[in-house]
Amino acid sequence: MKWVHRMISVTILYATTLLYLVVRIQHNAEFSKESFPISDCIEPLSENPKPEKITNNVPENDDGNIKVYERRQFGPGINGSAVAVDEREIEPEDMPQFRDDYANDDFNGYLSDIISLHRIVADYRPDICRAQKYLDALPEMGVVIPFKNEHLSILLRTVYSILYNTPEHLLKEIVLVDDGSVNSELKSILDVHLANLPKVRVLRLRKSVGLMMARQAGINSLDAEYFVCLDCHMEVLPGWIEPLLSRLLEEPKALLCSNVGSIDRHTFKLHHAEIWQILYIFPFLLFNLDTTSAKYKKSFVDSRGSDADPFPFGIIQGMMIVMRKSWFQQLGGFDPGMKIWGSEQMELSIKVWTCGGRVEMIPCSFVAHMFRRNVWKMKNEGVANILRVAEVWLDDHKYKIHKYYHNRRKQIDIGDVSDRIRIRKENNCKPFNFYLDKIREFAHFEFTEVQQTGAVKNLKTEMCLDALPSKKGPIQYWCHGDELQFFELTDSGKLRFLEHCMLPKGNNSVQMKFCTHEIRDELEAEWDYTESKQIKHVQSERCLTAADDKKSIQLNTCLNDNPNQVWSWYSMK
Repeated sequence: MKWVHRMISVTILYATTLLYLVVRIQHNAEFSKESFPISDCIEPLSENPKPEKITNNVPENDDGNIKVYERRQFGPGINGSAVAVDEREIEPEDMPQFRDDYANDDFNGYLSDIISLHRIVADYRPDICRAQKYLDALPEMGVVIPFKNEHLSILLRTVYSILYNTPEHLLKEIVLVDDGSVNSELKSILDVHLANLPKVRVLRLRKSVGLMMARQAGINSLDAEYFVCLDCHMEVLPGWIEPLLSRLLEEPKALLCSNVGSIDRHTFKLHHAEIWQILYIFPFLLFNLDTTSAKYKKSFVDSRGSDADPFPFGIIQGMMIVMRKSWFQQLGGFDPGMKIWGSEQMELSIKVWTCGGRVEMIPCSFVAHMFRRNVWKMKNEGVANILRVAEVWLDDHKYKIHKYYHNRRKQIDIGDVSDRIRIRKENNCKPFNFYLDKIREFAHFEFTEVQQTGAVKNLKTEMCLDALPSKKGPIQYWCHGDELQFFELTDSGKLRFLEHCMLPKGNNSVQMKFCTHEIRDELEAEWDYTESKQIKHVQSERCLTAADDKKSIQLNTCLNDNPNQVWSWYSMK
């Protein structure tokens, strides 16, 4: 791998030399082109100017037309293929960098630097998507990509992916929003790249304001009427933008996302499930507003005219939003009282549905995203965000969130929500029950249909059911009443913690599995809370039993005189 070091050294030397030749123009930018109010804390420090269009020096044919070369490529990761890096073959002097990249980025940054920034992903859209016809006069759109201390190569690969796979006449600009990065490579080296790219500029904020307000800053600065917000570790596929813009012309009040596949964080392999093999599960929410999933109704699936038709979603996926800018701003944009990261996609989705719009996934628009940990660090800000959503949008159903976060809610100041309530009234938005009814038109879910909620305490051991962080199975633990002890028994008999339902495991054990896509037989997940306060598994006719070790949970023959099988639900207020 020593040749890699030499190549990197040459590249750095070239970039350093070029810096002295490039005139870096920076100016204090007027932040917003809209009257949309925004906090002074996200005033940009500077932004580089929009570069002139750069024409590549390529040979011309005899008739004067530019010769178009076949888009061939070579090297690791071509066409989105996997690249295996055997740690045993890495030179000892390279190992610190390899390990540091994993520790800092939560993905193989060492490999990202080896894979070409310009890799072209194969167009593996199905024939039905390739055959779709769109208007010639689609509008331009702007792309907003916020980043904070992102690995440079994966950020640039996102940018190049958009430039390669977006028709020039449909791309107005790409705005990179630097949310207070401290990595040196995201300063001068990034600026050299951007100075040589068409339609790309960077907006640097004075201090870190978090993902949603960084997105808001970028959206405010756009000239385009239509926008896409993407995470900074994504790649788009050919034909990705046309179906999105076409749908926004049909549904101007829609909130859209693409058919999102994955980029493996270890090998950088791109993967998509075939859209006709989708298990008809979509993002939704439960009582804590955590992103989870729900199932489409068979009647909805059977009613679909084409596999290319949009899928309605309960909640947009967080890594990508596509909207008409004026409609987004009319709805108040992102809530400036919500901090850093989390729940913004919930708030946006609920208000789009209740204020007259639709939330949809467009299956013929293919993009890929690398799922990894969040770089915006938080403490109680995420809970405060959820509580703000509940206070403004959930009406009487906010009690579910209050009960779940009953301890931390007393310690958190959610701030003033009067402006968000005003926006809801001015847009004549419907009640939260309207949102639930809209989702019920095409999906099965249980939100208000519950028999019991709260902590579950055993009579004999005086311990409570507690969900392990891994959620593989419940344990007994002293009754402290925090979120890990908040269980629900639904009207259909599911005993659940968040999106995980309790099931038998083996002869006398229990386990937790995803309620939507890991349960094959609904009867397997059905429980009954009896008059004698036993929690009985209906199919096996055995009862939940607290072991005398005051740790494990068992599933044993039901006995009326066994105090280890007596459970009491109590509300967490």
